[in-house]
Amino acid sequence: MVKKISYCPICGKKIIGNLNQCPSCSSKLIVCRNCAKLILSSANKCQFCSKNPRTGKSVELSPNNDFNEASIEKLKYDLVLGKISVNEYDQLIKNI
Repeated sequence: MVKKISYCPICGKKIIGNLNQCPSCSSKLIVCRNCAKLILSSANKCQFCSKNPRTGKSVELSPNNDFNEASIEKLKYDLVLGKISVNEYDQLIKNI
């Protein structure tokens, strides 16, 4: 039996088998229906193909919602690990 091997889009660690959650950073993940890339389950738009990851259809987002959810999750992860301070996190979030 061949196991699926992929990498977490947040922490970059290898994931073997169950792709629903990263064993390293606990990010909840899904596979994009359009491009088959692993992305955050909360994403409304795939960061790789820009389609809806659940339907594979084009996504039209309003300017207020057009942000990179993966970037926000990465910043949260960096904050938890102490790679950035709370002040840096707040400043970076304002720029997204």
